[in-house]
Amino acid sequence: MARAIVIGAGFVGLSTAWHLQEHGLEVTVVDRTGVAAGSSWGNAGWLTPGKAIPLADPSLWAYGPKALLDPDAALHVPFRFDVGLWSFLARFASHGTNRAWDRTMAALTPIDKLALAAFDELTDGGVDSWTREGPFVIGFQEESQAKGFLHEIAGVVRHGQEVPFERLDDPWKLAPQLAEGVAVAYRLDGQRFLEPAPFAYALGDAVEARGAHMRFGKAVASVSSVGTPMVTLEDGEVLTADHVVVATGAWLPALARPHGVRVRVQAGRGYSFTVASEHPPERPVYFPFQRIACTPYRVVSASRAPWSSARPTRPRDPGASRRS
Repeated sequence: MARAIVIGAGFVGLSTAWHLQEHGLEVTVVDRTGVAAGSSWGNAGWLTPGKAIPLADPSLWAYGPKALLDPDAALHVPFRFDVGLWSFLARFASHGTNRAWDRTMAALTPIDKLALAAFDELTDGGVDSWTREGPFVIGFQEESQAKGFLHEIAGVVRHGQEVPFERLDDPWKLAPQLAEGVAVAYRLDGQRFLEPAPFAYALGDAVEARGAHMRFGKAVASVSSVGTPMVTLEDGEVLTADHVVVATGAWLPALARPHGVRVRVQAGRGYSFTVASEHPPERPVYFPFQRIACTPYRVVSASRAPWSSARPTRPRDPGASRRS
């Protein structure tokens, strides 16, 4: 039986491990901490192909310079001498054209159309299902703020996706947590959401139950592809396999660059926190103008996971909101 080592126990690494098992490979998953220890834990958990779009568009030229100088803006970057960072930002800005947006959206659309079915494949294959349907509530303080959102949805539809949405006269029926300051709101359908950490743990359980070796608590020092692929851990232990997959997110360049991977992977700026809600939220809420995504998150408790001292179990009642 062919063997594979997957470095990284986030969504990408574990999904890759699951599919390698589908193809009959014996899998070892290696992670310096454990399942969902990075952005897989902290993200908003949105399965929204209708919102998976290029970040760079013409509005960047108006919004970007102001955002870079505004310490409260999502795009703010404290000034420092970093050739790599400013080179990355310059290339990013160069893609802020309609032509570049359409070219990238055309490449994303086939992937977007497969996204939800890919999660169905996991859950149909035994991964405990944590996905839920919308609708999503999209809110704005004033009419002018909605122009960008409507333009993006129109572009996604133009490229062949179905993205049902409609304006709401009374958004508080769907999201009673909204303040009165929300003057304009839309309902977005055809999308799903999940609770990131519980889904990742369920995926890790499924991969382990299918025979994977889970090696957590040691960082990978290097990967060798000369002869037999080898993975060297920080304590000097060497693991060998027929194939090695590097799925470490923002840390990918450190292991992949020696093998000719030159694509820059830059960690984005983002935060997430969980707050209690007097009225348990049932639906995701998004404020595009402020770049704030809110996801219903349930009260969870710790469990017996060997790779985490605070692993959540399957929740029972909604009672919190995850914001990113």
